[in-house]
Amino acid sequence: MSELLDLELDLLEAAIKHGKHDQSSHGRRTARRRAYSAAYSSARAGGASPADARAAAREAGIARQGERDARLERLRERVQASAPVGGPKPGKRDGDETRAYGADPTTQYTMQHRLVDMADIKASNTANGGINPDYDARLQPRDRSRSASQAQIDDVARNLKPDVLVTDFHRIDSGSPVIDANGNVLSGNGRTLALQRAADMHPAQYQAYKDRVKEEAARLGIDPREVDRMQNPVLVRELKGDADPVAFAREANTSGTLRMSPLEQAKVDAGQLSNRTLSTFSVREGQDIDRALRDPGNRPFVNDFLRTVPDNERANLLTRDGSLNQMGLYRMKAAIYTRAFDSEAGSRMAESMLESLDPDVKTIQNGISASLPSISRAKGLFGSNQRDRDLDITDDFAKVVDALARIKDNPYITSGVPASQWVSKYLGQSSMFERELNPRQERLLRHVDSISRKPTAVRDMLNRWAKLVEDQPPPGQTSLFGGDRLTRDRLIDLLIDSDGGGEARTRGLFDE
Repeated sequence: MSELLDLELDLLEAAIKHGKHDQSSHGRRTARRRAYSAAYSSARAGGASPADARAAAREAGIARQGERDARLERLRERVQASAPVGGPKPGKRDGDETRAYGADPTTQYTMQHRLVDMADIKASNTANGGINPDYDARLQPRDRSRSASQAQIDDVARNLKPDVLVTDFHRIDSGSPVIDANGNVLSGNGRTLALQRAADMHPAQYQAYKDRVKEEAARLGIDPREVDRMQNPVLVRELKGDADPVAFAREANTSGTLRMSPLEQAKVDAGQLSNRTLSTFSVREGQDIDRALRDPGNRPFVNDFLRTVPDNERANLLTRDGSLNQMGLYRMKAAIYTRAFDSEAGSRMAESMLESLDPDVKTIQNGISASLPSISRAKGLFGSNQRDRDLDITDDFAKVVDALARIKDNPYITSGVPASQWVSKYLGQSSMFERELNPRQERLLRHVDSISRKPTAVRDMLNRWAKLVEDQPPPGQTSLFGGDRLTRDRLIDLLIDSDGGGEARTRGLFDE
């Protein structure tokens, strides 16, 4: 720019010197040249030398150019603010394409990020939980009107996690809801309903969601300013291509995670129950365990357990009114028995007992359930080392009940044989091969079989065992009644013999 200024000043100086300065022509010159001319003429009129006038003109021209550049920069900033370089076009609500995978990682779905108003989305249910008549019921395998689903939706709304609803996990069962071209929600009805509830009842949580969407919008190809221009914006993914919406919705609502076996699940659930919690469970006289678990008096116990179950699993365990369904009853019973009989044999017993169709095995279930408070107290004493662990017969009892359930369900043993002889036939076959039970457990098996039709007899036997354990001294202390310490073999003999009116015999142990 210095060479250009020198040239223009040389021409300007010559024109002024030779009297050829045309004011009209100067009016058509650029603002910069006018600044040069004014500064040069003013300097010369003030007596400055040509060299000094030239310097003054140059400074005036540079200042004028700087003002012009500053104005251009401000204009450029305003343009960039309205449409950032490399960002989405102003007003753009349809974002970039993305991909997502379901249970089969080899199947890929094409989708497009979009920003839509909540009113334009058709979820399976209305905000209050009713069925949405405008929604195609084929697209929603789950019943979101159930009380369990509604409780889950309310919990998600109150504790909204924006990242979970905004982050692109490239999965069809998580992230932003997936819709079809007509706005029907194919995956994420629960998430959509939670957003609706948050917008209506939890504005702070919904605002946090909007802020997170605005942060991610440009990266997804959406104009961030559109978030503020919409009343209730929702980030969604629209399914593209020729995918079958019904098949897609069914796949999206099917867990792609390898499910645990009932035995594995029972062990996990049992770990969530404490002996103290288990001792609060009550089975009234004449009540089976299923009715007890649905009894209002045991609702706090059931609710404590359900709080440990993940939200997406809890809904599968409850009826419409929030009580346990058959699946819920099975899972709770498996957890209860596995906790009370906390060994590998206990887990097998729970599985065999719950799957057996024999009425006598159901009777044993009820007897065990009625004695759970006593069992829990005894187990607590073993756990705190306040009683000799050798007196814990729960592993023996579990092996016996497991064997008895399998005996009664084995047609090779039961076919053509009177029920009173099934155990004898089993034990007779066992003598030919490696024995499954030791002699102590075989004695207990015969006894449990003899009382298996009487739930009160099973309950009383286990209650007597727990009472005997409680009456024993801690390890290392002498019995208050003197004599030898009680052993497990002697304890089982007492339990078997005392059923013939043997409370006196039990007391007699301590009178010797």
